[in-house]
Amino acid sequence: MKKVQEIQKKAIILSNCAGFTVLATVVALASPQAGAEERVIDWAPKLSERQSALIAAATELLETADVSYALGGNTLGEAAECDLCNSCLEKNAPKPRERFSTCPECRKCSLDCSHFTQLVFARAGMPYPYIHTPLMLELSAEALRRRYRLVDIGRDSRAAQPGDLLVYRGHVVILERVHPVESGQRLRGDIVHATGGRDIRLPGQGIQRERMADLGGLRGPLLRILRHEMLVDMSAAPASTTRSAARTSPDVRPRAAPDPATTAPSRPRLRRVEKRNPAPN
Repeated sequence: MKKVQEIQKKAIILSNCAGFTVLATVVALASPQAGAEERVIDWAPKLSERQSALIAAATELLETADVSYALGGNTLGEAAECDLCNSCLEKNAPKPRERFSTCPECRKCSLDCSHFTQLVFARAGMPYPYIHTPLMLELSAEALRRRYRLVDIGRDSRAAQPGDLLVYRGHVVILERVHPVESGQRLRGDIVHATGGRDIRLPGQGIQRERMADLGGLRGPLLRILRHEMLVDMSAAPASTTRSAARTSPDVRPRAAPDPATTAPSRPRLRRVEKRNPAPN
Protein backbone atom coordinates (compact mmCIF):
# COMPACT_ATOMS: atom_id res chain seq x y z
CA MET A 1 0.00 0.00 0.00
CA LYS A 2 2.87 2.33 0.80
CA LYS A 3 4.35 1.67 -2.63
CA VAL A 4 1.04 2.55 -4.30
CA GLN A 5 0.89 5.84 -2.39
CA GLU A 6 4.44 6.71 -3.53
CA ILE A 7 3.53 6.09 -7.18
CA GLN A 8 0.36 8.18 -6.82
CA LYS A 9 2.44 10.99 -5.35
CA LYS A 10 4.78 10.84 -8.36
CA ALA A 11 1.79 11.03 -10.69
CA ILE A 12 0.64 14.22 -8.96
CA ILE A 13 4.13 15.70 -9.38
CA LEU A 14 4.04 14.86 -13.09
CA SER A 15 0.64 16.47 -13.49
CA ASN A 16 1.84 19.78 -12.05
CA CYS A 17 5.51 20.03 -12.97
CA ALA A 18 5.10 21.66 -16.37
CA GLY A 19 2.42 24.23 -15.63
CA PHE A 20 -0.04 22.68 -18.07
CA THR A 21 -2.55 19.84 -17.98
CA VAL A 22 -1.03 16.38 -17.85
CA LEU A 23 -3.11 13.23 -17.89
CA ALA A 24 -1.46 10.75 -15.54
CA THR A 25 -2.69 7.22 -15.00
CA VAL A 26 -1.29 4.88 -12.40
CA VAL A 27 -1.72 1.17 -13.13
CA ALA A 28 -0.93 -1.40 -10.43
CA LEU A 29 0.16 -4.88 -11.41
CA ALA A 30 -0.31 -6.92 -8.27
CA SER A 31 -0.01 -10.54 -7.31
CA PRO A 32 -0.71 -12.16 -3.97
CA GLN A 33 2.94 -13.21 -3.66
CA ALA A 34 4.89 -10.22 -4.91
CA GLY A 35 2.45 -7.47 -4.02
CA ALA A 36 2.08 -4.26 -6.02
CA GLU A 37 5.71 -3.81 -7.07
CA GLU A 38 5.44 -2.72 -10.75
CA ARG A 39 3.71 0.45 -11.82
CA VAL A 40 3.14 2.16 -15.17
CA ILE A 41 2.58 5.89 -15.50
CA ASP A 42 1.03 7.14 -18.73
CA TRP A 43 1.00 10.87 -19.39
CA ALA A 44 0.27 13.21 -22.29
CA PRO A 45 0.29 17.00 -22.47
CA LYS A 46 -2.99 18.53 -23.51
CA LEU A 47 -2.31 21.49 -25.79
CA SER A 48 -4.69 24.25 -26.74
CA GLU A 49 -5.51 24.87 -30.41
CA ARG A 50 -3.24 27.92 -30.46
CA GLN A 51 -0.36 26.02 -28.87
CA SER A 52 -0.82 23.25 -31.43
CA ALA A 53 -0.86 25.76 -34.30
CA LEU A 54 2.32 27.36 -33.01
CA ILE A 55 4.16 24.05 -32.69
CA ALA A 56 2.93 23.06 -36.17
CA ALA A 57 4.30 26.30 -37.66
CA ALA A 58 7.69 25.75 -36.02
CA THR A 59 7.79 22.12 -37.16
CA GLU A 60 6.93 23.05 -40.76
CA LEU A 61 9.87 25.45 -40.93
CA LEU A 62 12.15 22.93 -39.23
CA GLU A 63 11.31 20.23 -41.74
CA THR A 64 11.11 22.21 -44.97
CA ALA A 65 13.05 25.47 -44.81
CA ASP A 66 16.51 25.23 -46.37
CA VAL A 67 17.69 28.31 -44.52
CA SER A 68 20.96 29.05 -42.74
CA TYR A 69 21.58 30.91 -39.51
CA ALA A 70 23.17 34.34 -39.71
CA LEU A 71 23.25 36.99 -37.00
CA GLY A 72 20.77 39.65 -38.15
CA GLY A 73 19.15 37.34 -40.69
CA ASN A 74 15.47 38.25 -41.09
CA THR A 75 14.27 36.75 -44.36
CA LEU A 76 13.05 33.35 -45.46
CA GLY A 77 14.00 33.79 -49.09
CA GLU A 78 13.22 31.97 -52.30
CA ALA A 79 14.89 28.62 -52.98
CA ALA A 80 17.42 30.10 -55.43
CA GLU A 81 18.41 32.79 -52.92
CA CYS A 82 18.85 30.20 -50.16
CA ASP A 83 20.99 28.08 -52.50
CA LEU A 84 23.35 31.01 -53.17
CA CYS A 85 23.72 31.69 -49.46
CA ASN A 86 24.26 28.05 -48.56
CA SER A 87 26.82 27.54 -51.33
CA CYS A 88 28.84 30.54 -50.17
CA LEU A 89 28.74 29.38 -46.55
CA GLU A 90 29.84 25.89 -47.51
CA LYS A 91 32.74 27.23 -49.53
CA ASN A 92 34.00 29.86 -47.05
CA ALA A 93 32.79 28.52 -43.67
CA PRO A 94 32.63 31.90 -41.92
CA LYS A 95 31.67 32.22 -38.27
CA PRO A 96 27.99 33.09 -37.59
CA ARG A 97 28.81 36.74 -36.83
CA GLU A 98 30.81 37.08 -40.07
CA ARG A 99 28.35 35.50 -42.47
CA PHE A 100 26.88 38.71 -43.86
CA SER A 101 30.28 40.26 -44.51
CA THR A 102 31.66 37.09 -46.10
CA CYS A 103 28.49 36.02 -47.91
CA PRO A 104 26.28 39.04 -48.70
CA GLU A 105 23.97 36.62 -50.55
CA CYS A 106 22.74 35.53 -47.12
CA ARG A 107 21.00 38.87 -46.59
CA LYS A 108 18.25 37.52 -48.89
CA CYS A 109 17.84 34.18 -47.12
CA SER A 110 18.83 33.67 -43.49
CA LEU A 111 17.38 33.85 -40.00
CA ASP A 112 18.65 34.43 -36.51
CA CYS A 113 16.99 33.24 -33.31
CA SER A 114 14.77 36.27 -32.60
CA HIS A 115 13.60 36.67 -36.20
CA PHE A 116 12.81 32.95 -36.34
CA THR A 117 10.57 33.11 -33.27
CA GLN A 118 8.78 36.18 -34.64
CA LEU A 119 8.22 34.42 -37.96
CA VAL A 120 6.80 31.31 -36.28
CA PHE A 121 4.30 33.32 -34.24
CA ALA A 122 3.26 35.33 -37.29
CA ARG A 123 2.63 32.16 -39.30
CA ALA A 124 0.55 30.80 -36.42
CA GLY A 125 -1.67 33.90 -36.43
CA MET A 126 -0.17 35.49 -33.32
CA PRO A 127 2.08 38.27 -34.65
CA TYR A 128 4.07 40.62 -32.46
CA PRO A 129 6.44 43.47 -33.38
CA TYR A 130 10.05 42.44 -33.79
CA ILE A 131 12.12 42.54 -30.60
CA HIS A 132 15.73 41.41 -30.31
CA THR A 133 16.92 39.20 -27.47
CA PRO A 134 18.69 41.83 -25.30
CA LEU A 135 15.54 43.94 -25.25
CA MET A 136 13.52 40.91 -24.14
CA LEU A 137 15.62 40.96 -20.98
CA GLU A 138 15.86 44.71 -20.47
CA LEU A 139 12.24 45.86 -20.73
CA SER A 140 9.80 45.83 -17.84
CA ALA A 141 6.94 43.36 -17.81
CA GLU A 142 4.48 46.20 -18.44
CA ALA A 143 6.41 47.44 -21.51
CA LEU A 144 6.73 43.95 -22.94
CA ARG A 145 3.00 43.39 -22.82
CA ARG A 146 2.00 46.87 -23.97
CA ARG A 147 4.45 47.12 -26.85
CA TYR A 148 5.03 43.50 -27.87
CA ARG A 149 2.06 41.47 -26.55
CA LEU A 150 4.45 39.30 -24.53
CA VAL A 151 3.65 38.39 -20.93
CA ASP A 152 6.47 37.95 -18.40
CA ILE A 153 6.08 34.58 -16.66
CA GLY A 154 9.28 34.87 -14.63
CA ARG A 155 12.33 32.63 -14.81
CA ASP A 156 11.26 29.43 -13.07
CA SER A 157 11.40 26.70 -15.73
CA ARG A 158 8.65 24.77 -13.93
CA ALA A 159 6.19 27.48 -15.00
CA ALA A 160 7.01 27.08 -18.70
CA GLN A 161 4.43 25.75 -21.16
CA PRO A 162 4.68 24.63 -24.80
CA GLY A 163 4.70 27.71 -27.00
CA ASP A 164 6.58 29.87 -24.51
CA LEU A 165 9.70 31.82 -25.43
CA LEU A 166 12.66 30.87 -23.23
CA VAL A 167 15.16 33.71 -23.13
CA TYR A 168 18.83 33.24 -22.29
CA ARG A 169 21.75 35.64 -22.56
CA GLY A 170 21.95 36.27 -26.31
CA HIS A 171 19.52 33.54 -27.34
CA VAL A 172 15.79 32.77 -27.48
CA VAL A 173 14.03 29.47 -28.25
CA ILE A 174 10.48 28.15 -28.55
CA LEU A 175 9.50 25.48 -26.05
CA GLU A 176 7.85 22.58 -27.85
CA ARG A 177 7.38 20.01 -25.10
CA VAL A 178 8.05 19.58 -21.38
CA HIS A 179 9.16 16.20 -20.08
CA PRO A 180 7.90 15.06 -16.67
CA VAL A 181 10.42 14.81 -13.86
CA GLU A 182 10.40 13.83 -10.25
CA SER A 183 10.71 16.43 -7.53
CA GLY A 184 14.23 17.82 -7.26
CA GLN A 185 15.32 16.98 -10.81
CA ARG A 186 16.18 19.62 -13.40
CA LEU A 187 13.34 20.17 -15.86
CA ARG A 188 14.00 19.06 -19.41
CA GLY A 189 12.10 19.66 -22.63
CA ASP A 190 12.21 19.80 -26.42
CA ILE A 191 12.94 23.16 -28.01
CA VAL A 192 13.01 24.52 -31.58
CA HIS A 193 15.28 27.42 -32.49
CA ALA A 194 17.46 29.07 -35.10
CA THR A 195 21.08 28.58 -34.16
CA GLY A 196 24.54 28.81 -35.65
CA GLY A 197 26.62 27.15 -32.97
CA ARG A 198 27.28 23.86 -31.18
CA ASP A 199 27.62 20.56 -33.01
CA ILE A 200 25.65 20.47 -36.29
CA ARG A 201 25.00 23.76 -38.03
CA LEU A 202 25.68 23.06 -41.69
CA PRO A 203 24.49 25.40 -44.44
CA GLY A 204 20.74 25.10 -44.81
CA GLN A 205 20.31 23.69 -41.30
CA GLY A 206 19.87 26.88 -39.32
CA ILE A 207 16.61 25.70 -37.73
CA GLN A 208 17.05 22.86 -35.26
CA ARG A 209 15.18 20.84 -32.65
CA GLU A 210 16.94 19.85 -29.46
CA ARG A 211 15.37 17.10 -27.39
CA MET A 212 15.68 16.67 -23.63
CA ALA A 213 17.36 20.06 -23.30
CA ASP A 214 18.09 21.42 -19.84
CA LEU A 215 15.54 24.24 -19.79
CA GLY A 216 17.10 25.97 -16.82
CA GLY A 217 20.59 26.03 -18.30
CA LEU A 218 20.47 25.63 -22.09
CA ARG A 219 22.68 28.65 -22.82
CA GLY A 220 23.63 29.71 -19.35
CA PRO A 221 20.82 30.28 -16.85
CA LEU A 222 17.25 30.79 -18.01
CA LEU A 223 16.64 34.53 -17.55
CA ARG A 224 13.04 35.02 -18.65
CA ILE A 225 9.97 33.16 -19.85
CA LEU A 226 7.69 35.09 -22.19
CA ARG A 227 4.23 34.00 -23.27
CA HIS A 228 2.19 35.59 -26.05
CA GLU A 229 -0.90 37.22 -24.58
CA MET A 230 -3.10 35.12 -26.88
CA LEU A 231 -1.77 32.03 -25.13
CA VAL A 232 -2.60 33.58 -21.75
CA ASP A 233 -6.12 34.75 -22.52
CA MET A 234 -7.49 31.64 -24.16
CA SER A 235 -10.94 33.21 -24.45
CA ALA A 236 -9.75 35.80 -26.95
CA ALA A 237 -10.95 35.41 -30.53
CA PRO A 238 -8.44 33.67 -32.83
CA ALA A 239 -6.28 36.09 -34.75
CA SER A 240 -6.04 36.11 -38.51
CA THR A 241 -2.94 37.12 -40.39
CA THR A 242 -4.15 40.34 -41.95
CA ARG A 243 -2.41 43.13 -43.81
CA SER A 244 -2.34 45.26 -40.65
CA ALA A 245 -0.86 42.35 -38.67
CA ALA A 246 1.85 41.90 -41.26
CA ARG A 247 2.86 45.55 -40.86
CA THR A 248 3.76 44.87 -37.21
CA SER A 249 6.51 42.55 -38.44
CA PRO A 250 8.45 44.61 -40.99
CA ASP A 251 11.61 42.51 -40.78
CA VAL A 252 9.97 39.17 -41.50
CA ARG A 253 7.55 38.22 -44.24
CA PRO A 254 4.82 36.27 -42.37
CA ARG A 255 2.69 33.75 -44.14
CA ALA A 256 -0.82 32.51 -43.44
CA ALA A 257 -1.22 30.51 -40.24
CA PRO A 258 -1.36 26.74 -40.76
CA ASP A 259 -4.56 24.92 -39.88
CA PRO A 260 -3.48 21.89 -37.82
CA ALA A 261 -6.54 19.92 -39.02
CA THR A 262 -6.05 20.61 -42.72
CA THR A 263 -2.39 21.43 -43.20
CA ALA A 264 -1.60 21.58 -46.90
CA PRO A 265 1.50 19.90 -48.34
CA SER A 266 4.72 21.91 -48.16
CA ARG A 267 5.18 24.53 -50.82
CA PRO A 268 7.32 23.35 -53.76
CA ARG A 269 10.02 25.94 -53.14
CA LEU A 270 10.62 24.67 -49.60
CA ARG A 271 12.47 21.39 -49.97
CA ARG A 272 12.48 18.93 -47.10
CA VAL A 273 15.79 19.07 -45.26
CA GLU A 274 17.21 16.08 -43.43
CA LYS A 275 18.17 17.11 -39.88
CA ARG A 276 19.19 15.14 -36.87
CA ASN A 277 18.63 15.85 -33.22
CA PRO A 278 21.63 16.64 -31.00
CA ALA A 279 22.31 14.21 -28.20
CA PRO A 280 21.06 15.29 -24.75
CA ASN A 281 23.42 17.53 -22.80
